[in-house]
Parts: sequence; structure tokens; C-alpha cells
Amino acid sequence: MKKHIILSLLAITMLTACNSKTESTLDLSGTWSSDKSAGNYQEAIISGDEIEIDWKTSDTSSLYWAGSYDAPVKNVKEYSWISKNNKEKTSTALLASQDDTKKISYKDGVISYDVSVMGMTQTMKLTKTGPVPETTASETESSSEVPTITAETAEHDTIAETDEHDEWPEITALGLDNSTMLSIYNDYESAWKSSPDDPSAEADYESQVDQEIGSNYGISPENASLVYLYVMSNYDSLMAQSGADASGIKLKHGTLLDVTTSGGTIVLKAKITSSLTKRLTTQSCFFDVYEAIQTYNLNQYDELQYWAVADMTNGSEQKVISFTITKDVLENVANGTIIENQLIDNASDVWLSPALQ
Repeated sequence: MKKHIILSLLAITMLTACNSKTESTLDLSGTWSSDKSAGNYQEAIISGDEIEIDWKTSDTSSLYWAGSYDAPVKNVKEYSWISKNNKEKTSTALLASQDDTKKISYKDGVISYDVSVMGMTQTMKLTKTGPVPETTASETESSSEVPTITAETAEHDTIAETDEHDEWPEITALGLDNSTMLSIYNDYESAWKSSPDDPSAEADYESQVDQEIGSNYGISPENASLVYLYVMSNYDSLMAQSGADASGIKLKHGTLLDVTTSGGTIVLKAKITSSLTKRLTTQSCFFDVYEAIQTYNLNQYDELQYWAVADMTNGSEQKVISFTITKDVLENVANGTIIENQLIDNASDVWLSPALQ
């Protein structure tokens, strides 16, 4: 009898343990955050069958992703699902991804997914930092005061194109022009090239960069970091707004045929005539580019490409010269570190046709 009781208790214990394993599933619900970079990070909230991811700074929040969440059905160490974009939420969010789907993975306490900005893709890694936040009445009332553009209003002729500044009131309050903001962005990009490899020293370095750049432009470190995030998110439109106009650029020694921009690259296409010597003809092209950089603020671009054609003695028109000016050279021309007759020695990928050699 005693043996039967022991066996029964053992069976019950094993059954209970088995049921516990069956009922225990991986639970990803909660708040997840990435490491901060220049004061910026992403925060994800997984609740119910939804996941929302926001771009975050110390005092701003902008939607990046709103999509479906398919919860695991068992306890696993690795998991992934394909989140379907909730376009009703993301279509009117300035910084939101417009991809139809996004693969989100979990492994070793980290959820990860790819983020593409300005043509570059990086993997974001987030760790769990808390439970699902409770929505308070005050938060609901506050969010209801924020105007949104619906599909219905978007069709109205009276609705103007959204200004990026409208979604960033802190940026508008700073009163910075596009050129200054692009300059701040470029200073950050230059600083990141010297970022320490030691993760423990990275946070201190980023704080130092925020302090220095903020001081250089007369704004707080937090606002400097915010400007960097703003430009990173709106780079192409800012470059287009601040870019060169083909009708505005004039060349002293040649005729400008076309100006094209692609991302951070500007291409000047010209037609030239021969000077007294081949060397003078070549130098005149560099003089034109040097003057254009200084006059039209072309140092706003990451790269300048120039090429020119000329009429040949046989009546044909052929390409005779091309070269590239890199970002550091553009900046040094703009600030006068490189003078006019030195540009030819600082250009890259210089090509001359036999007619100019």
C-alpha cells in the first residue's frame, strides 16, 4: 500500500512537471531597448499581437515600425517571425519604414532586425528593459492632441506637402538653416571615424562629441544629437533643398551642360574650349570647380564629380577630362586650407584624354 502511494505521488509529480513544460512558453512581451548611439536609440514594445518600434532621444519619440507579432507556442531558445507592416500607422509617420514585412529574431535575450537608413543597412539589437507600459489617461489625451494626416485629408487639394520640421518641433525651435544642420551632421560623421573600439569607452566618447559639437554651434549637447538624428533621417531631402541649381551655377572658363545629384554626390558636366596650352586648359577646369565649391557651397556634398567635353579638330565632340573631389577636399577648399592652384594635386581619379596630355 505504501509503495502504491509513493508511485502515485511520483506519477502526479511527473505529470505536473510535464504540464509545466507544456504550458511554459517563451514570452517576448514587454519593453525592449537598443544601446544608445549619440544619444539616439530604438525602443520596441511587444504587446498582444502587435509590436511597435520607435526612434528615441532624451525628449523625442518617432514611430519606426508598427506590425504584427506572432508569439511563440513553446519554450525555445531561438525564435523569429515575419512582422507585417501596419500601414494605417506607418504611412503617415515621417521616419517609419515602408517595407511590407520585417523579419524579427530572438536569441540569447536579444531581439534583432535590420534597419536601413540613407542606403545603409545595420542590424539593431534590443534587450528587454521592462514590462509593457500602462497607458494612462493623460497619455491618451496628450496623444489625441497631435494632428495626423489621414488618407482622406491627404486627398484634399488644400493639404500642403508635409514639412519635415512639422514633425520635429524641437528642430524648428532651434532656427538652424539646412546648411548648418548638414555641417553638424558631417562633424558627427567625422567624429565617429575616431570612435574607440572599446565598448566601455564608447559612451564617454559619444558624450564628449555631443559636448564639443554642441559648443561649436551654440546649442546644447542634447540638441546637437537631435540635429544629427534629424539629418540622418531626412538627409536626401535636405541635400536636395540645399543643393546646387543648374541654372544658378556659372563657370568662368567653360559652359555648364548639366548638374545631377544622387544621394551625397553632385556631378558637374561641362563643355570647355582650349586655352593657349594644354596645361592651362586643364588648370582652367580645376579653377572652375574650385570657384564653384566656394561660391555655391558645394562642400555640403560628400563627393563632387566633374567631367568635360570639347570640340575636336575633326569636328567631333569628345570627353577630355574627368576627376573627383572627395569630402575632405571639399571642406578644405571651402575653409581655404586648400588654395586654388592646389586643387589639381588633391583631386582623385584624374583622367585626361590624349588631347590634353
